[in-house]
Amino acid sequence: PPALPPIPAARGGIGAAGYAKIQELVRHIKYFRASGKKIRVWMESAAEKEVLVATAADEWYVPPAGHVVVAGVRGGGVFLKGLLSKVGAHAEVERVGEYKTSADALTRETMGEQQREVIESVLDGALDWYKRTLAENLGITEEEVARTMESPPARVQELLEKGWLTGIKYLSEVQHMLKMEQKPKLASATPQKVAKYDLKTLSGHRYAARRARGLGLRRGPKIAV
Repeated sequence: PPALPPIPAARGGIGAAGYAKIQELVRHIKYFRASGKKIRVWMESAAEKEVLVATAADEWYVPPAGHVVVAGVRGGGVFLKGLLSKVGAHAEVERVGEYKTSADALTRETMGEQQREVIESVLDGALDWYKRTLAENLGITEEEVARTMESPPARVQELLEKGWLTGIKYLSEVQHMLKMEQKPKLASATPQKVAKYDLKTLSGHRYAARRARGLGLRRGPKIAV
């Protein structure tokens, strides 16, 4: 088996990533879990993308005052015609197709019907994928996911009761739990000794530096195509 210790926790924001990257991340989290290793996530707050990633892990914790948004996907546009007119400028564009709407950002003040139709079609497909992925992650039906999205919980306690969260804990509590797992003898230690114990972690740099052969990979027969 790969000579890698468990990854105790994942921290950081992923909101800037596109949904293609999120989909890839979720897929690889599941690959990692299939190896027998556990992935635990702690987040102070989570929006749509973070929820997808967190629910793919083995365990997901948030603090009592945490904020989780479960609202699905959204889209829109920016229209600058009004702004341009205020500075005495206007865009001259020759339209060659009904659904060629890229220039609408410069020639319209609001969204046109063609662009709205395209965006709604894309969002419908994205929403179907979003609900399907969440349902797979949580082991529930897409209908249950849809009901939660239609009436988003105001408190994280409600998400815990629905089974979306593993627990409501402060980061220090999660770290304490992991320390007890890594070194059971700490259960009888003083709080001062427990606080001094450093969790065994593996940085992304060290992980990337490992050779494939050292992870138990590339040992089988090679096939040329």
